Amino acid sequence: MRHKIVPLLLILLCSNIIYAGNFDRRIAALMFTGNDNSLVFEMRLYYDAKGNLVKVKQFNHLMKFIGYEEYFYDSENRKIRENIFDSQRVQQKYTLIEYAEGIRIATVYNMDGRVIMTIETEYDKSGRVKRIVEYTAGKESVSVSKYHYYDSRRIRCTRDLPVDGHDYYYIIQLGRNGMLDRVDYFRKNGTRAGYVRIVPEDGIMTSHSLNDIIF
Repeated sequence: MRHKIVPLLLILLCSNIIYAGNFDRRIAALMFTGNDNSLVFEMRLYYDAKGNLVKVKQFNHLMKFIGYEEYFYDSENRKIRENIFDSQRVQQKYTLIEYAEGIRIATVYNMDGRVIMTIETEYDKSGRVKRIVEYTAGKESVSVSKYHYYDSRRIRCTRDLPVDGHDYYYIIQLGRNGMLDRVDYFRKNGTRAGYVRIVPEDGIMTSHSLNDIIF
């Protein structure tokens, strides 16, 4: 989902920050909202019986369907593949995800098997996300996202690629149980630009899926 929207949900949260088990409440929708409370973008989330996030449907500010993504997992409930579809439900690209010590590599392909871009998530010695670097197919750096941890529940993300001509930073707040509580985004001068409305529902959700939802 992170390649198609305002680059707010860009990081994979580290395991020592969040709750380690499954949740009995989950996130049904994320509504990206302006300061005037107007809807900018919405994502609706769907899960399998294990609590893995398996599909995200995307809608614009008029609630027009604009596409969806499907997710696949390994035996450890780690995401290993994403399939991306357009508004006509035609697959446009896919992402294969690999894990190694200190890094996660997501490679995005078109339907001919050509590499479009690569996203590398780097971790520090504590297992926390240090930065995420997006590369072109030729390994040219496109953007770098960096993260500052105020404490176990509050994280600041800065990204060196402007959105609509503006530089932003994002504050992610978690609840006491590790569940996503709120996300606010600001212009670099400190002016609040908007927030994400989180819609919960009853149902199981894995901690791995929460990682991908948040970031």
